[in-house]
Amino acid sequence: MRVALLLSLIGVILTFISFRSTVFAEDALGSLRSELSLIGSQVEDLRLDLLSPEVRSLKPSDAGIALLRLDALEAKLRSTVGRVEALEFNLQILAEDANNRILEFKAKLVELEGQDKLFRKKTDSSVQNSENEQTQFSEVSNETLAFDKAILSFNSNDFKTARKHLKSFQRSYPQSINIAEVNYWLARAKFELGDTKGSANDFLEAFSLSPRGIFAWKSLLGLAMSLGELGQIEQGCLTLGELKSRFPKKVEENFDEFSVVEEQMKCSE
Repeated sequence: MRVALLLSLIGVILTFISFRSTVFAEDALGSLRSELSLIGSQVEDLRLDLLSPEVRSLKPSDAGIALLRLDALEAKLRSTVGRVEALEFNLQILAEDANNRILEFKAKLVELEGQDKLFRKKTDSSVQNSENEQTQFSEVSNETLAFDKAILSFNSNDFKTARKHLKSFQRSYPQSINIAEVNYWLARAKFELGDTKGSANDFLEAFSLSPRGIFAWKSLLGLAMSLGELGQIEQGCLTLGELKSRFPKKVEENFDEFSVVEEQMKCSE
C-alpha cells in the first residue's frame, strides 16, 4: 500500500513537472509568435513605404538602405519562424513524453495494486491460519490439562473428584480422541464408589466407542466384573467369553487378572 501511494505521489510530481515544462514552452512559443507578428507588421509597413510615391523620389542610395532594412527584417522574420517551428516541435515532444509517462505510470500503478491485493490476501490468509492454529493449540492444551487432571485424581484414589472431572471432560470434549479412555476411567471411578450399574454402562460405552482400542479388552473385563456384581452372572460369563475370543493374547498376558474375575463368577463350572 505504501509503495502504491509513493508511486502515486511520484506520478503526480512527474505530471506536474511535465505540465510546467509544457506551459513554459507554450509561453515561449506565444512570445515568439508575438515577436513574429511584430516583425511581420514591420516588414509589411516597410513594403508599403517602399511602394509609396515619396520613396520613389528618393536617391538610389537612400532606396538601397531601405531595401537593406527590408532584407534584415525578412531575415529576422525567417529566423523567428524557425524558432517558432522548433518550439512547436519541442512542445509536441514534451506533450507526447508527458502522455507516455502518465500511461506508463498508470500501468505500473495497476500492476502494483494487483500485487498489493494479492499480498494483502495472502497476509490475511496467513493471519487467519495463524489464529486458527493458535485456537486449535489452545483447545488441545486445555483438553490435555483437563484429561491429566482427571487421571491424577483417579490415581490419587480421589474417585469423587475424578468422576467430576471425567464427566466435565465428556461434556466439554465429546469428540476427543481420548473419549473412549475417559469412559473407561469414569466406569472405574463409579465402580470404586459403588455405582455398579453406572460403571457397567460406562464400560460398555467405552468398548463401543473403540472396540479395537487399547482399552477395549479392559472395558470388556470391567463390564464382566460389573455384571457379576449386579448378579447377572450369565451375562458376565458371556462377556468374558467374548473377551477371550476377541483378545486371546491380552487374556494370556493378563491371565491372573482375568482368572480372578472368572473364578468370582464361577464361569468355568
